[in-house]
Amino acid sequence: MCNIKRRAILDITKTLVGSIINKIPIQQQIVQKFSEILNVQRCVIFKLSNNKFGNAYDIELTAGIPLEEHSDDIGRKEAIYRHPDIEEAVRWGKIMIITDPKDSSFTTYFRQIIEQKNITQILYLPLISELNSETIGVIVVDIVGEKVGFESEEVEFCGEVGELISLIIDREEILVEQMRELIVNRIAALGGFAIRLGKLTREFSVDARLVTDEIEKIEK
Repeated sequence: MCNIKRRAILDITKTLVGSIINKIPIQQQIVQKFSEILNVQRCVIFKLSNNKFGNAYDIELTAGIPLEEHSDDIGRKEAIYRHPDIEEAVRWGKIMIITDPKDSSFTTYFRQIIEQKNITQILYLPLISELNSETIGVIVVDIVGEKVGFESEEVEFCGEVGELISLIIDREEILVEQMRELIVNRIAALGGFAIRLGKLTREFSVDARLVTDEIEKIEK
C-alpha cells in the first residue's frame, strides 16, 4: 500500500503540473484522478467561503464527476445549511463516512438521488488550509454499484492525500501564476534570441522569423 500511495501522490502532482501547462481546470483534473485512484464513479469538490454576513459558510461546487451530471451546477453557490451533511463534515473537521445514506438524517435533502444512483456509502474529506488551519473545502465521494464500501487503507490514503489536495487548492492561484511566469520568462528569452538571430544574416532570417512567430503564438 505504501508504494501505491507514493504513485498516487505522484500522479496527482503530475496532474497539477499538466493542468497548469494545458490550461485545464486544476480541480476538475484532481477530482478525476482522485476518483480513478479510489476506483469510484462519483466524486465532487465543494469550496467554502464566508457569506456576506461573515457568520456562516457558503459552499460552491467547483468540480465533479461524472462531469455531464454536475456541469450545470459548477460555480453555483448555496448556504451551507442547505447541505447538512457537508455542514456536519466541516464541523467534524476530519474524514466522515455515512454508512447508511438511505436512512441518515443528514442526507434527506438528496434522498431521491441516493435511491436513483444506489449510493451505499458517502465519504467526506474536509480540506484544511495550511495557512490558517481553516476548512477551505470538502471532497465528497460516493460508493455506488458493485463496490461495497471504503476499505480502511482507502480511508487512510484519503487522509494523507487530502493534505496535498488542500495545499494545491489553497494555493492554486499562486501556483498557476508562478508556473506561468516561469514559462513566459523562458519564452521571452528565446524570443529575444530569435529576433537577434534574424538580424545577423539573411540566410537565417526566414528560419528566425518562423521561430519568433511561434513564440508570439505561445505568449498569447
